[in-house]
Amino acid sequence: MVRQAKNLAEATSALVNAIRREAENETDPDARHRLLDAAKALADATSKMVEAAKMAAKNPNDENAEKNLRMAAEHLRAVTNATAMSAMKKKAIKKLEMAAKQASAVSTQLIAAAQGAGASNRYCND
Repeated sequence: MVRQAKNLAEATSALVNAIRREAENETDPDARHRLLDAAKALADATSKMVEAAKMAAKNPNDENAEKNLRMAAEHLRAVTNATAMSAMKKKAIKKLEMAAKQASAVSTQLIAAAQGAGASNRYCND
């Protein structure tokens, strides 16, 4: 559970960073302020969710800890949805999607290279 919370925290951290970069490039002060507020709200909600996950993991039989985790996860979902509504954030998400596709392509190439090296090593060891 804590590992999944950390994975989620990493993903939202990437979104927060993308929003902050977008805010740096924004020329409209009001839009910049809204972006930075959204990034802060998302970071705060993520932090609270990770803390709630840690407490729930430490106290697996504690109904309040489980309830707090559910509430924190729901709050994070709501904040994430509100953050993702903006067109500027959609642009940042598209950039993240492109980076994910590139990482996938590189991973595929790495796997193919590793398989080729493995076949080569098997023939050398025979």
